[in-house]
Amino acid sequence: MINFEMSAKLFADERPQVLRALGSLTDGGTVESLEHIGAASVPGLAGDPCIDIGLAVWPFPPEPARITALAEIGYRPAPPEKTVAEQRFHRADGRFRLQLVEAGSELWTDYQILRDYLRGSESARAELSDVKRRSAPAGSAEYESAK
Repeated sequence: MINFEMSAKLFADERPQVLRALGSLTDGGTVESLEHIGAASVPGLAGDPCIDIGLAVWPFPPEPARITALAEIGYRPAPPEKTVAEQRFHRADGRFRLQLVEAGSELWTDYQILRDYLRGSESARAELSDVKRRSAPAGSAEYESAK
């Protein structure tokens, strides 16, 4: 497990690498927003050691050249987990997971709302922590369903 402070530092170090690979919209790139998401992005809630980075991108899906740029910094496509409205990439060392969604999509809003709700609700953090402890190991179908 990883705590918020360590996760936030690692995210801050990785963020510029990903932006260099994909670029922001204002610079002619594809990234509208890049945010720290997932359990480790919530103070007081432990997350698994793979840090989740959410990206709202346009166009979606990203052009092949952008996928190549991610590969050059160690990211490989992951099998789809939810819907075709999302593409996931794992860094080869296992430290980061990118979750790319279409800018303005419902899924992007869901990521932000869930993270912000957990940041603001001590009881929700406690309930999720309890679910995570009871449903371990992370990655099990029960754990994923409970989240």
